[in-house]
Amino acid sequence: MRSLAVPGTSYFVATAGQPRVRRPRDILTAIVGLLLVVWAVIAIDQPPSWELSLTELVQSSPPWRQTLLEGAYSLSLIYSLVLSVLFCSVGANDVRP
Repeated sequence: MRSLAVPGTSYFVATAGQPRVRRPRDILTAIVGLLLVVWAVIAIDQPPSWELSLTELVQSSPPWRQTLLEGAYSLSLIYSLVLSVLFCSVGANDVRP
C-alpha cells in the first residue's frame, strides 16, 4: 500500500528536528476549514436546484427503491469512515513500498 503523504508536508505538527510552533500554513488551513463549516451551516436551508430535483425523483420512486438507495448511502458512509480510520491509523513510516 502506498502512502498518500506528500514528502516534506505536515499539517498541525512540527517536522522532525524543529521546535513546536504554529506555522502560517496551519493557521490558513484552520481558517479555510472554519469558513467552509460556516458556509455549510448558512447554506443548509437553501439547497441547490439540482438537489431539490434529485430529492423529488427519489421520493417519487417506489418504496423498495428508496430502501435500496438508503442502504447504498449507508454502506458508502461506513466504507468512507473505515477508509478514513485506516488512513489515519497507518502512518507514513509504517507503509512499505
